[in-house]
Amino acid sequence: MRTLLFALALSIFLTRTPLSAQTDLYSFPEVEEGKPKKEEPKPIEPFIQALAKRTEMPVNVLSEASEKGFGRLELIRLILIAKKAKKPLPDLIQQREKSTRFAKIAEESKVDNIAIKKEALAMLKDLEKDADKIKNEVKKSTPTAGTEEQNSPLK
Repeated sequence: MRTLLFALALSIFLTRTPLSAQTDLYSFPEVEEGKPKKEEPKPIEPFIQALAKRTEMPVNVLSEASEKGFGRLELIRLILIAKKAKKPLPDLIQQREKSTRFAKIAEESKVDNIAIKKEALAMLKDLEKDADKIKNEVKKSTPTAGTEEQNSPLK
């Protein structure tokens, strides 16, 4: 009986037609290579907008420094030193990126570091208020979903 079963299995195995190799195991639809998406510029932070407006410094320089990790007070101090010493702000930013202390930057620029710090702290409070105003204006001007009146026949 076993030999009969073995012979039957062997005959089935030997007589079957070989399977063709499956060329496409997972057929996914072709994806079109489209145009690369254009990155939308990041919205400028309200504080940076207020700072640029008050100090008449370029927004792109300030936002770039902010993205690199410069703090608010740090930016204000650098701007004040740049204005009083009549030095370009990007040069001072580069110095600060190299971890140069404010005392040394102020000393090289021949300005009083302590006076700059006090002035920067006072300016920071005013600028934060201005930034809040800008933020509130943006919130008022951009409608949120479901808040605008719609032309619906149910009214």
